[in-house]
Amino acid sequence: MLRHSLKKYIALLLTALPIALSASVGGGLPGDIFVSWGPSGRSLAMAGAMTGLADEASAVYFNPAGLVQIEMHELTLMHSIMFAGSDLSMEAINYALPTSEIGSFGFLLLAMHSGKIDYYPAGVPQPSGTFTYTNIAPMLTYARNIWDWLSMGISYKILYEVMANESGLGQGFDLGLLLFPSGKFSFGISGQNLLGPSWTLDSRYQSAPMSARMGLSMHPYLNTFTICGDVLVSEYKDPLFRLGIEYRPFYSMAVRGGIDQYVLTYGIGIKKDMDRYTLNIDYSGAYHYESASLLSPAHNISISFEFGGYRVRAHTPRVMFSPKSESEDNLAWLVLEANVRGEVKKWEVLIKDKYGTTVRRMGAYGPPPYRIAWDGKDDNGIFVEDGDYNFQYRVFEEKTDRVYECENAFVTLKTIGPKGTIIMTPMGEKPDLIKEEIREEAKPPKQETPPVEGKEDTSSKEQE
Repeated sequence: MLRHSLKKYIALLLTALPIALSASVGGGLPGDIFVSWGPSGRSLAMAGAMTGLADEASAVYFNPAGLVQIEMHELTLMHSIMFAGSDLSMEAINYALPTSEIGSFGFLLLAMHSGKIDYYPAGVPQPSGTFTYTNIAPMLTYARNIWDWLSMGISYKILYEVMANESGLGQGFDLGLLLFPSGKFSFGISGQNLLGPSWTLDSRYQSAPMSARMGLSMHPYLNTFTICGDVLVSEYKDPLFRLGIEYRPFYSMAVRGGIDQYVLTYGIGIKKDMDRYTLNIDYSGAYHYESASLLSPAHNISISFEFGGYRVRAHTPRVMFSPKSESEDNLAWLVLEANVRGEVKKWEVLIKDKYGTTVRRMGAYGPPPYRIAWDGKDDNGIFVEDGDYNFQYRVFEEKTDRVYECENAFVTLKTIGPKGTIIMTPMGEKPDLIKEEIREEAKPPKQETPPVEGKEDTSSKEQE
């Protein structure tokens, strides 16, 4: 009797949990959480509209073909509270590894956990115990360029579901294509849960629905503004349309938003270039407007590290300089490094003041030099004000127009005038040195008498 009641409770939860997920992320079927969520704060802030973008390690989840765009080793850790105030949470570990010859590799581990759930036997008003519900999905991905304008990727996944003392195991594949990777416009398509992964849980047959994603992304202003649109078509469900945007007012900060038929998403990201790696911290939230606020908001935060691989770096040996000083150290030097996949089309360095305004732009076509010098002047040849200045260094590839960039603190500019003498006297009195200069200026200049032709100068003889 007890086992029969537990089976009925499990069957009820298997139905109720996907319905709740359906209202939040468009899910609704066993295993669908691994199609309708995401492994990073950035992707979730853009409503998961990443199929045509897929330019981070989360490409393993959305479109495996996008891994070819990853330039550095990338490790991402995410914690997600799927409904505020509940114990239902998701954890993600995501890693991307680019190579120069054999393509790119990726790994993703997703784990969803319900926390303890009270168990009520049939006809008993008091709980007699607790059990938990867990979903785990590891994924392995490989991607490479077929041509310059087309990349392909494939993922192998395992779906493992545990409820109380029952468990089930299934496996499947994802396949993705990406047209014009790293371009200003890119189009992606991905088939997920191919071959229909299935398993048995508590004598109930479970299967993850096959689905297809299609998406378009646009970058009209380099890496400043991005807009993405996605459509998710899944078995037994209506299509799900998604829209996501990302705006970077500064290199180090991004503001994001997104929407679909169920949720309104939002988020912010912070980026910081360190000496050996780049740190990204991303937060996102989701408001379930379709549920009329019956479902609590979701909160997601992720932290990622980018290191090694293909990147550009720059550093300065000085932290302060004076462009107007008479010494030889009146220039600020910036040492440039560039390790990119293809040939360099051009490079540029933007020097910005504390408000983020570009005061000086330097660059040229071809590979960057070993170092460049700044003389403290703006683009009009006028000395800038004293203060702290940052640099933004960009390198553009020849064929793909892929942009590599970094930003960091440059120098503190402090004007030091020429050496001189400071004279202090009582108020209203001129110093003696100035009085002497005034008297000297008041004297009429001496006029030399020109010699008269034919007349002998006898002054020298008289002196003799």
